[in-house]
Amino acid sequence: MLYIAVDLGTSLIKVAYSIDNQSISIVQIAPEYTKLPALSAPRLPRESFGLPENTAWLRYSEDGECHLIGNLAIDYRGFASKKKLKWQMAVPKILSAIAIVLERESLKFSEVKLAKLGILLPKEEIAARQELAKITFERLKSGFYWRRRAVKITIAKNAISIVPESSGLVLYDRQKYPQIDNQAWVYLMGGKKHWSLDTYINGTFNPMYSDCKDLGLFNLDRLMSQKIPGWNPQHLEMALQVTEPDERRLDPVTYIEKHCDDFPFIDWQKIARWRGASDLELEAQRLAIAYDESIAESWFICRDWIAETALPPDRINALVFAGGTTQLFKPQLSSYFASTPEQLWIHHAIAVVNALQIPESNSSQGRQFFANNYQVRFADVVEYFLILSGYQIPQR
Repeated sequence: MLYIAVDLGTSLIKVAYSIDNQSISIVQIAPEYTKLPALSAPRLPRESFGLPENTAWLRYSEDGECHLIGNLAIDYRGFASKKKLKWQMAVPKILSAIAIVLERESLKFSEVKLAKLGILLPKEEIAARQELAKITFERLKSGFYWRRRAVKITIAKNAISIVPESSGLVLYDRQKYPQIDNQAWVYLMGGKKHWSLDTYINGTFNPMYSDCKDLGLFNLDRLMSQKIPGWNPQHLEMALQVTEPDERRLDPVTYIEKHCDDFPFIDWQKIARWRGASDLELEAQRLAIAYDESIAESWFICRDWIAETALPPDRINALVFAGGTTQLFKPQLSSYFASTPEQLWIHHAIAVVNALQIPESNSSQGRQFFANNYQVRFADVVEYFLILSGYQIPQR
């Protein structure tokens, strides 16, 4: 029995899953996607070499066009669309996520039953959920070709659930904080493409004080490109790091609590090296100055949008931050919402670490997990998975 939840993010396709509800694992898949004509099939990989997510491609029929996902799509100049709606590219990504999980777990497709499939979509696309559910169900029932292998998966009745982004955070909080049904809670999520602000008053979503806007890293890259000739938008994301702990041995929860005031920093000398600068220190200084100016300009836009959209800070009982890019603006956000009684930056990150049973942060797995900031980036999909599957987190 496969339980799986998929967050179709612009920066990363985030997948949480379990087999027979035994333990939760995660998979990260690059978001790029492209299609190639059927005649391209012979030169595409026949099998996975290394991680299956690095060679992900499928066809809806034996001689149909080829859908490339993730790193393989990057090799063929695929793109993570800034403008195209996520649900319009969702089906091949969802099918690929399922196939990748089963291949990673060395399971035969014919022996697996899809018990639950949860999909997170932006709120502005949720009107398409019935159509997306129908298309996804039909594709799974009729089968597809994973690379060159015919795949048909048994799917349980009513297995597919499609909900708006932030649903995992909200549903988790409603279980943990009963006062949410009598208060005003705001969820501010920052992704690569856009930010969303969702307000719940007395436990009910309030569209009047909710909105989304194209901000995030795309906007920051746009501002940087105006100041730095030949600016590569991938450099900033590749160089973002999270502060490493000073302690040689620290359990993950203590690490998060101790470093909750940290936010990602950027190794500008690394970017200067990528840019082929002859004077790394001078180039790093130039990049850092441009970045500080871009952050200030970007925050100016964010602040005005928040002021127009959200309740006044003193009328908000709790503010929940999620997504990677809100942390880039943590000092500004903390100051703006200073009169909000409670700012929740870390409790979802701790829930994710507990659910996934991440080992000590000095282990190779733990270091990679924190270096990629996955405790923040996977919060929504992991917590939605907990609700979807009914998984009970074991006690440490």
